[in-house]
Amino acid sequence: MTKIIVAIPRRFNLTTVHSFLAKLIGPEEKPKTKNFIFDFQYLEFIDGGGLTALTNIIEWLRLYNASIEFCNFSHSNESVRYLDDCGFFELYLGRPLLGVAKVRKTTLPARQVLHAESFQWLELTFKPWLANLLNMTQASLASINACLKEIFNNIDDHSTKDIGCIHVQHYPNVDRVEVTISDFGVGIPASLSQKYAFHNDGKAILLATQEGITTKSLVNNRGAGLKLLIDYVVSRNNGKVIIYSGHGVAHFYRRPNGIGERSWVKANFYPGTLLNISFRTDTIEQVPDDREDLEW
Repeated sequence: MTKIIVAIPRRFNLTTVHSFLAKLIGPEEKPKTKNFIFDFQYLEFIDGGGLTALTNIIEWLRLYNASIEFCNFSHSNESVRYLDDCGFFELYLGRPLLGVAKVRKTTLPARQVLHAESFQWLELTFKPWLANLLNMTQASLASINACLKEIFNNIDDHSTKDIGCIHVQHYPNVDRVEVTISDFGVGIPASLSQKYAFHNDGKAILLATQEGITTKSLVNNRGAGLKLLIDYVVSRNNGKVIIYSGHGVAHFYRRPNGIGERSWVKANFYPGTLLNISFRTDTIEQVPDDREDLEW
């Protein structure tokens, strides 16, 4: 079968990911070929959202037994060094590119996390790391931690794959932490279509953020996760949330009179679901550790 050479965009982030996907995925929402070569020669910038999407796309292609090769990645610019420090080349090539590659203190590199392991990862890895980075008690991060638990619950709710890729990046110069989580399951629109009607994939994402909306037969606490996440990150923290799934995109942001939301439809298909959560670190209240159980 023909190999398709696909150039990684010059700036690879959530704005350019759909143009990249257009080169990989055909009209039937399946890979165009079984053999891809990813060309890194033009890459000048990649952020945590782009890295998470790239990792998720590779894992999705592997579900279809596609082979992925890399070329023109030996140049040592900042974007390649960032990928190397995040363990990207070690994961997919079996070795880092540079002997000096190491995880940066402002990064929790992209990794696959099973839903069954997610709460342990949050408690033992994410929360201690962020508390140390921000010089805050772990109790101060209880609400953020609970929000991320809800995201993993959402993956379990709307995905056929019990695993997600998560990447965390701290931007100290702008007092911001960005968390990107993606899975390669059926996606929110396909999942909701079994029980609900909606006009398009963007509207499906908005529907999924309403309390009580779930695909599970036993509701319990299902259907509250995305709403709780958005209420905390946008209303209380003054951050923002962006969700990609299928052909839909939804953006949630702070407005003077509450939470603003908008959705739209992309011509190109995103396999699974990606959530990008950006929250401010300068609005987090410092609380003593003995208050943690009261925060959520």
